[in-house]
Amino acid sequence: MANRSKPGRSDITAYAASLSGLAKWSAGEGVVLSNHHHMGSMIQYAENIVWLMKGSTPDLGLLFDTGHLHFAGADVL
Repeated sequence: MANRSKPGRSDITAYAASLSGLAKWSAGEGVVLSNHHHMGSMIQYAENIVWLMKGSTPDLGLLFDTGHLHFAGADVL
C-alpha cells in the first residue's frame, strides 16, 4: 500500500460525482448511501474526506470514523 499513488483532488471529485449519482438512485429505493473512509481505500486522509464531501451532493452521507482518521495521521480532536 505504501507504494501506491495517492488519488488527487480531481480523482476524488470524479468519484464523488459517481457516488452522488448512486446515492440519488438508492435514496429513491429507500436506502441512504454513505461513504466510510478507511485505511487503504481511495478516501483515507482528512483532505480526501473534505474533497469527497465538497464534490458530492447532499444525497451522499458520511460515516465519520475517528479511529481510522486518527490512524491515517489526522488530529481528530
